[in-house]
Amino acid sequence: MEEKAVLLALQRALFTLCCQAENPLPRFKQLLFELKQHNDNTLISKTVDSPESEVKQEMEMKMEVKTRDPIDFVLSAVTQAIRLRDLERLGEPLLEYEENIEQLNENLLAYAREEGLSETELAAKWMEKLDHRLNNAATFYRDNRMYRYSRECDSKVRGYSRAISVSGACALVILFSKQSDLPSSQYSTHSVAIYSDETCQSLVKIYSAGQAPKDVLLPAVVPSHECWVKLSYPEICPLVELQVLPIHPDLGLSFWLIRFLLQSIATKTLADTTDISMSQSIDMCVQMIQLLFQRWQLTTLQVSPLKQALLSLVFQILSTIDIIAKKRNDSEEIQMAIDNGLNVLKDFTSEAKDIFELESGSEVTTYFQLLVDILVLADKLRSSSCKQITKVSFSLKGDDDDDDKDAEAAGDNGDEEDEASKEWDCPICTLKNPFVEDKCGLCGASRPPIKAKAKHDTKGLSANKVQQQLIGFSTAIQFFKSVDKSNALVIETLFKAAWN
Repeated sequence: MEEKAVLLALQRALFTLCCQAENPLPRFKQLLFELKQHNDNTLISKTVDSPESEVKQEMEMKMEVKTRDPIDFVLSAVTQAIRLRDLERLGEPLLEYEENIEQLNENLLAYAREEGLSETELAAKWMEKLDHRLNNAATFYRDNRMYRYSRECDSKVRGYSRAISVSGACALVILFSKQSDLPSSQYSTHSVAIYSDETCQSLVKIYSAGQAPKDVLLPAVVPSHECWVKLSYPEICPLVELQVLPIHPDLGLSFWLIRFLLQSIATKTLADTTDISMSQSIDMCVQMIQLLFQRWQLTTLQVSPLKQALLSLVFQILSTIDIIAKKRNDSEEIQMAIDNGLNVLKDFTSEAKDIFELESGSEVTTYFQLLVDILVLADKLRSSSCKQITKVSFSLKGDDDDDDKDAEAAGDNGDEEDEASKEWDCPICTLKNPFVEDKCGLCGASRPPIKAKAKHDTKGLSANKVQQQLIGFSTAIQFFKSVDKSNALVIETLFKAAWN
């Protein structure tokens, strides 16, 4: 515990030092060189009278110091100033450190310039740092996932809270299986509660079922490396299966590093619009997408808040490519780099189709919306020969559907007749009244407001059709932006045509 406290204090001190207006990073390089010499001399003196195992461990520690540069130390210190537990804002600066992070960004860019690195060498250096951190986080995730089961222990102790702990994690994502279910009960409640403390006083999330069952348990994010899960049930223990996904601090650091690079690319694009500069920027963006896919295997990664956070980052990278692509000249080399780099995103089409079939009859999740946004933006960036959507149609019905109009109209009338034959319960005296009456026949109370039924008519729709229409809309918006605003007649004619 004392060592952790000392390390935390050192990291905070190092971060404060790195954020000084007078850039300290060049001085770090000389300091590390002197530290390397000191370690080499110490290792040589210990080799004579130290056991072989101790020497080997010492060499490993020294090798770690040798391979580090000032940027490695900076990245380690940054973890004290960014969000590591909030998946929706992963890698963003903490409020009290926003100004420090801005100064740190300037210091990092200035240090890179002073090192005299070429654009290609600098890009390779950043990609190496990013790859290392992404690999650390992904490996930690795969090695430390765990599964828990409500009936894994003796029935006498199932009602006690059970600890879930992953050493080294900064947050935990709790995923419940589709088989998990909290049954209904007339006189008591089935519940699953997640607490952040052993005394079960600090509640993170609770799932409960009373007279209505609860067969869908949404994911929970615990902002700690441990939590306690407690089941409450009257007689029979409900079936609850959960998977624990650990989040390593290097994931938040990777998010921050990618945003730092995207900000640098955007600044560079404004200053230099040559094909060479834009090609280098797009190559870096494409490499970031490919690293995310390679390390995290995004096409096969199960749907979770973690995957949604990773895909949100992919969308930010795509948005940066879109900004660059709008400023470029018609360069075949740049377009080829975009087409090749976005091939990995095509596999998401089948996932979007599967999710659409699950959600088309209910509320659409933000994950599906994000997936469609990524597919639409990626297809806009592709050349015409590589597009997945080659034709845009806003019609939901084919020619064969015209014959069904009368039947559908008859069906609508039937629904109205059904509504008319229904009854409503008076909230005051509970008398059942005909649906056509606005007042209660016994006490005169007004009929409660009628809730409109949500219509989820997806006939003729598909994930592909949704993607088509969004591409059509975005293209139309882009076209309207290019129209001369002074010619009101042209704009009015276009809007009337679009409306009709």
